[in-house]
Amino acid sequence: MPRVDDYFSSIEEHFVRLRESPLILSPKDWWLIQKWKEEGIPLSVVLQGLNRTFEKFTKGAQKRRKINSIAYCAQEVLSAWEEFKESLIGKKKSEEQPPLFTPGEIASFLGELQQGLERAAKIAARKGKDELEGKLRDINRDVDQLRAEADEEMDLEKVEERLEELENIVKEAIRHAEDEEVVKEIERQAEEELKEYRRGMSPRLFKDTVEGFVWKKLLASYKIPRMSIFYLKQS
Repeated sequence: MPRVDDYFSSIEEHFVRLRESPLILSPKDWWLIQKWKEEGIPLSVVLQGLNRTFEKFTKGAQKRRKINSIAYCAQEVLSAWEEFKESLIGKKKSEEQPPLFTPGEIASFLGELQQGLERAAKIAARKGKDELEGKLRDINRDVDQLRAEADEEMDLEKVEERLEELENIVKEAIRHAEDEEVVKEIERQAEEELKEYRRGMSPRLFKDTVEGFVWKKLLASYKIPRMSIFYLKQS
């Protein structure tokens, strides 16, 4: 399922996407995300809570204003978490629970992922990163096989686990291909941007946030798409 090292950056990116304008999260927001992670709230549940918050906010009288903190979404996240736990222990056996994503949505996502990997391979080729180009094309073929298997039997957890394995391979390949000085410069930029928030963040949270920043920049430099079903736009 969703990767722990992506938990913070995934929530941040989804929140900014829903907000439709950039925002640097506050230490309180980072602390809240860390608390959700420690409590074991799945990424998909948090994203569902964010979606619900924005849906209600845009329908209300304040729709022209902006939500400026993830803390504003806390109640909907907790409500989604309670519903999720109830569904696991069978309190809602009498109700048919809809899947998070339909087979068609997953197949469409995998097709778009293949297109993104092809674009990334071409960028790697232009940069002279032949080994990375080859690895991206190999991954693309693996995604094509995954798509074929998913068409036969759509198992969300197995698809997500396989995508996690493939993204880890991509990360290893891009880290091997990129100059160490480039990586260090990105780390320096991350630490500089976060320095005013560092006092309000635990060392582990700060480290995870910097690491997420670095990977986001490295993947973006080749336009490599994020390889998780949970990057599907949720309605």
